[in-house]
Amino acid sequence: NRKRTREDGYTQQFFETPISNCHLFPDSQQNTFFLPQNIWICVFDLLNDSDLSSTIILVSNEFLEICRKADAFLWKKRCLNLWEDKVESSWKPFLDDEDLCFRQKYIQSIRESQRSQLHPSELCSFTWGFRFKRAAGEWWATMDPYWNSNHSRQIMTSHFLPNGTIIHSEVNDLQRYLEENGIHQLRWRFTRTRRSAGGNKRGQFLKVN
Repeated sequence: NRKRTREDGYTQQFFETPISNCHLFPDSQQNTFFLPQNIWICVFDLLNDSDLSSTIILVSNEFLEICRKADAFLWKKRCLNLWEDKVESSWKPFLDDEDLCFRQKYIQSIRESQRSQLHPSELCSFTWGFRFKRAAGEWWATMDPYWNSNHSRQIMTSHFLPNGTIIHSEVNDLQRYLEENGIHQLRWRFTRTRRSAGGNKRGQFLKVN
């Protein structure tokens, strides 16, 4: 008997196929080899992500059907590895989408990772750190606990709200200064251009005023 044991963090699968049941012969029309599906699944599991997602399914309808039936076994582990060090909001929608097979979840996750624009809901779902650069000047640096807190390098933290306003996690010198000068609420918005020394730059930028 041929036996394969697989432990991948979410399941344990055993494949047992008697050698006498393994028929290896070329098909006269397609010139492919026929083995029990469990053996092919073991073989497909050794392929890299690119070959498994787009190459092997084009070989024959039989291979395509095997990949469909073994979708969770072949792709769930790859999805979990892909999402392992990512923030939950980036992969949770794919995991919860029951209309997508795990192969589609993986492919769409890769496409999503190449997105270069931030959604407002993503901006508002995190606590953000902020500090002035030295280039902003000494006066602004004195307002920033990162520069004036005895080298403890504290970061000012803020929350962006869906209504376009900003709230600070704690009271600091900068917030006191703004309130003393009649600025009680900072606002944010996305812009498509940013002025710079080299001219206007296009893209997605966050403007706070």
